[in-house]
Amino acid sequence: MLRADPVQPLGLFVRSLGVRGVGGGWLMQGVGFEPELGSITIVEESTPSLGSVLLEVLGGLRKPDTGTAGVRGPSSGKGSWGSQSWGRRSWGSLAAREANRIRGTINWSFQTPIWIETLTLAEGITLEERYHTGRSGRDVIEEAESLCRWFGLPGLPLSLPRETSPEDLRRAELARAFLGDPVAVFLERALADAPDDAVTSTMEAMQRAARRGAAVIYAASATDTSAPPSGGEKRLASLDARRVRLTPRGIVEHDGAIV
Repeated sequence: MLRADPVQPLGLFVRSLGVRGVGGGWLMQGVGFEPELGSITIVEESTPSLGSVLLEVLGGLRKPDTGTAGVRGPSSGKGSWGSQSWGRRSWGSLAAREANRIRGTINWSFQTPIWIETLTLAEGITLEERYHTGRSGRDVIEEAESLCRWFGLPGLPLSLPRETSPEDLRRAELARAFLGDPVAVFLERALADAPDDAVTSTMEAMQRAARRGAAVIYAASATDTSAPPSGGEKRLASLDARRVRLTPRGIVEHDGAIV
């Protein structure tokens, strides 16, 4: 189901990205990244937090200090966004309403699940899809319940976040991440603490989302040559996916090439 507008962006990109940390030093410089729709990319960060920063900038939640982050959209003709024709536009050039509409096509699973404490998990899972798309409430709830069962819950959870175990909070957030028809799915170390059965379900959901045309990006925990990936991330090696290493100086393909 398309969200609010019958046209969706074709993809996301960052070019010559530079981001400073709290102390003013560079977290990364000169990073370029352009995930393909219909594909899975595993981004292994060389140091902690780099993957999260990249996703925040890519998704328009954080402004880069240098370089450009934005959206690849139709360049002309029938696919034009609204009344304009455009190819690449930075997040900063978009009107607030337009930017929010595009951000609504990106689904997330954060390293630490984020919930509104006064809403039940059922409400939190379905909130955006119910209020920011043209779908019927019944349709959203039916899909959400199916996804919750897929990830190992007995159905849509009616408990508040504080009443729910960490394992079930992770299951619920994964269900939320794959709800609807997103342009992109960002998974931020979501499998490091996921129950084993939810890892299997997530990997299958990643493949299904990619087949439906989404750009699926998994930011994996920082590792070195002597330390294996943690938790369920070990099993990502079996996925048919592009694998890159994010360093402060660029994205490095597994064959050593810098892109």
